[in-house]
Amino acid sequence: MGIVYRAIHPGLKVQIAVKVLAEQYSSDPAFRRRFQGEAAAIAALNHPAIVRVYDFDEDQGSLFIVMEYVEGRSLRNWLQNGGRFTVPASLDIIKQVLSGVGAAHSRGVIHRDLKPENLLLTEEGRIKVLDFGIAAMLDETSIFTHAKSIAGTPSYMSPEQSQGLPVDRRADIYSIGIILYELLHGRPPFVGSVQAVLRSQMYEKPPASEAIPRSLMDVIWKATAKAPSERYATCEEFTSALAARAGLGSLPEPESTSRVGFDRPILQPMLVEAIPVLTPEPDLPGHCGRTGCTVAEGWQCSYVDKSRDACETWWCKDHVKFVQGEPYCLRHASVLEAVLPTLGTIHEIKVLPDVDDRSLALAALVSSAIDRETIGLLKNYFDKASSIMSDNRVRQSWAGRHPVAWEQTWSVLENRTYAFRLTLRVTAAKPALVQITDGQTVLELVPDWIINRLEGQPPDERDRDRFKARMLEAIEEIVRTAQAKGKGSGPKGRR
Repeated sequence: MGIVYRAIHPGLKVQIAVKVLAEQYSSDPAFRRRFQGEAAAIAALNHPAIVRVYDFDEDQGSLFIVMEYVEGRSLRNWLQNGGRFTVPASLDIIKQVLSGVGAAHSRGVIHRDLKPENLLLTEEGRIKVLDFGIAAMLDETSIFTHAKSIAGTPSYMSPEQSQGLPVDRRADIYSIGIILYELLHGRPPFVGSVQAVLRSQMYEKPPASEAIPRSLMDVIWKATAKAPSERYATCEEFTSALAARAGLGSLPEPESTSRVGFDRPILQPMLVEAIPVLTPEPDLPGHCGRTGCTVAEGWQCSYVDKSRDACETWWCKDHVKFVQGEPYCLRHASVLEAVLPTLGTIHEIKVLPDVDDRSLALAALVSSAIDRETIGLLKNYFDKASSIMSDNRVRQSWAGRHPVAWEQTWSVLENRTYAFRLTLRVTAAKPALVQITDGQTVLELVPDWIINRLEGQPPDERDRDRFKARMLEAIEEIVRTAQAKGKGSGPKGRR
């Protein structure tokens, strides 16, 4: 539709997004009339799940919209990079969408173009709905009437909208039902050519999916009924149906209670309930895997990755660790401890690393080692009024030339906006690289013990302390560089 700029609002003193509409819209008289007519209703929408619109105006003939600036990624980006969501995460997202869309409906505003591209997911796991009212502006204007087309996106469009009939709030409910299906299944129910998709929207119901519990499939079928009168009448009714049908009893049963649930197919919901507590099993075959340990009794590591490869190493009572009642080697225990805090959240790690991948364990290790010192360093460089936030959830990342990595962030907030963000990222490449970046400067380090191993040197107990010192020096260098460019306030005592 146009170009979006990040800017500073001179009156509010906050970051904003300015969408300058393309010339084909700005020059169309019918669209301009709709633009002015819808502006007041859209600007009046004020809900945590809706991107706030501050102003509509024009400059030198170009129409533009001034909106709240949101840091985050669209659901389309999440789906393309991470695959489908688990049931708890999907329900969390859709309930937020229904809350925001329901608030708009109560003011008589229909979105008409709900789709993953218009739903932003922030770093805090909050949903923001974009472009309210834009489709209404596009509909019934000369641009689309002359082209004999309609506003909307075929894969998410209600049957009445695809036929060019009048729509109400139930058209949005249909689109949300399709989005819920895609979050759980990984793709929309109807794909293919535009003609094929539109035909399916009018005559077919979404096919059942093994990834979607039957109770939720029933909710989706009602939300996407072909006749508007057979759908949920309001977003609140849709939300109530989700709450009633999405109990624990409707979730897929784990295939085995002998594992934590991570050995099931990739991206399936990970359940950790009802895991038996194991008792020690002496005289098991094999010796402890710890270098120099000769104990010949203990437990086998229970770790199984996405391809069902198992660790199967043996560890004595001094070198084994139990997680959720299951025995693990220390490295894979650290992997599970990094994963467990995110279960059921937006940031859930859906793809467990391979058995021999040490990057997630390394990310958990190095981030915990420098967390306290990093917070202290940021406090030293920024004003007392700033808030320092440490997000200790290890998350998957797709950034730079490394396709998969694990990351953790520290942020400095001033006046409820981000003044500075530091990211620690450990790549899954070999040898594992530790990246430290503020989004502009990127420093890469290889841990000392990995360097020693590659050079054929014996392990040194002081390697971790040396590497910690190197990381803290790198972090201070990045913060100092950012401060020199005007991002920070300078170290205390040097302002």
